[in-house]
Amino acid sequence: MGMTPHFAGHPVPRTSGQMLATSMFVHNHGRGLSDLVDIVDDDGAINAVCDLVANHVQVAPCPDRSRKAIEVILDTLERVMESEAERLARHWNIDIGSATRWYGARLTDLHGRFGTSA
Repeated sequence: MGMTPHFAGHPVPRTSGQMLATSMFVHNHGRGLSDLVDIVDDDGAINAVCDLVANHVQVAPCPDRSRKAIEVILDTLERVMESEAERLARHWNIDIGSATRWYGARLTDLHGRFGTSA
């Protein structure tokens, strides 16, 4: 049995917990993620980050919308790691591989909270 997350001493339903974690990630790391996908220059990932951020400024963000946006971003980051990280690192003179792995790990953790897609 997994632990039930709590907020202010009250149990948080699974959906609320996953959305709270995703909202916190967007708040704390959305700008960096946006910068990374801007460097990657993938319109689908850029739109997905914008959608993820827009969803999480809503009073009640939609879990399915978040899950779908995270999937698009993860697909892009995986492609970058397989084929473009070295070229982008040389061009931008930054460690794209480390950034991609870090954001990929965080997003994979968040995506896992949503369970499997239908």
